[in-house]
Amino acid sequence: HFSDSNVNINTIITIFKKESIENSIDFLMMNKNNGEINSQLIKKYNINDSRISSMKWGFILYSSDEIRNIFEMVLNKSKQYDQTFYSIGQGINETKNTFIKTIHKDLFKNKENLINAIFKESKYYYKEYEYFLYHSLNNNKDDYKNIKEIDAKEFQSGKDLKRDYPKIIMPRGIGSTHFAGLTYGKALSNSYVDIYTNSTDVNKILNIWLFCNSSLFFLYREISGRKNLGGGMLKSEASDIKNLPLYYAICDPKKLKDILKRIGSPENLLDRLNAEIQKEIDSIIFEYFGIQKYSKLIIDELRKVYNLRNNKAKT
Repeated sequence: HFSDSNVNINTIITIFKKESIENSIDFLMMNKNNGEINSQLIKKYNINDSRISSMKWGFILYSSDEIRNIFEMVLNKSKQYDQTFYSIGQGINETKNTFIKTIHKDLFKNKENLINAIFKESKYYYKEYEYFLYHSLNNNKDDYKNIKEIDAKEFQSGKDLKRDYPKIIMPRGIGSTHFAGLTYGKALSNSYVDIYTNSTDVNKILNIWLFCNSSLFFLYREISGRKNLGGGMLKSEASDIKNLPLYYAICDPKKLKDILKRIGSPENLLDRLNAEIQKEIDSIIFEYFGIQKYSKLIIDELRKVYNLRNNKAKT
């Protein structure tokens, strides 16, 4: 029994039975109407359907058959490429005073102790950093004194630094802006979704970056992410993205570098969809996957789910 006061939204009750009589998995929506519970069948799949094990169930529930078919084509295309050279994780989770403004860099003598950091900045590529972390690989008394004077905190004091540096980062929670940011040099992110790679092939990294900045990928994040209860922000984390392969040999290096020069700055998604550079990226992606005829459907669906989420937040 759940009273009206303690369970009111997004309640999921999962019931497991030892045997399946119908050999199917049914997704049902139950509503209470005039004291009676009505059950409506939303989706029905054979228990051996590969989509049940290969796709997030949230994605199955919140997407149309056409959208799911499009992503099945994307998944099939991924099989011709190695997807093992990269991994997905999450950035560091530290207090604000661990992130030090770059204006204080000159105070520190041991520059090898300084690690570039991304705090809350949204960029398509990070070449210059607004923050850094101090980690004492080499001890220096004056540096410790400076940390206290600027009311900062050392990053992982007394611990060995065993983290990988991401090549690409994305927002952990999705608000009004979608983007993937390319990082240069050694930098750590503040709880962003991180993409790490053991490859030195810049072309491979740029192709992942391009795909992650496409409206096709934005739609996947909107549909597949877990829904937060407060604020209307979509909670789509590293675990949600792991279900979709990210590497495809889409563009040659020359084209990728040209797009990188003209990419601009992240902005509100609806404004971004009207930008010529975004239309160009999407056109390249749609042509590569052979889904040009679905381009309007994808963009319209992305606008729809984005607006639904924002409207929900306002209410």
